[in-house]
Amino acid sequence: MVDKTVIHSFGLPAESAGIPRLSLWDDNFLVAENHKGVLDVKSQCVKIYLKERLVGINGENLSISELDGCNLKIKGKILSIEYLT
Repeated sequence: MVDKTVIHSFGLPAESAGIPRLSLWDDNFLVAENHKGVLDVKSQCVKIYLKERLVGINGENLSISELDGCNLKIKGKILSIEYLT
């Protein structure tokens, strides 16, 4: 894995080095890049691994709309995002 400071020094996108990134579009669409797996999917909470951290996406009517390798799209009313570990 490449050091974060090297990535920023050269202006490279973080996702090119496997660094996880969450992108929230309004409050109804979230993209997780370079995730390490899905732990649980419920309509009120989706739990995913980002590197060695567990992240909870909380909301209403949540579902995974797309799962493509290490990229994941969640749709529904997103109310909060929190680190669980």
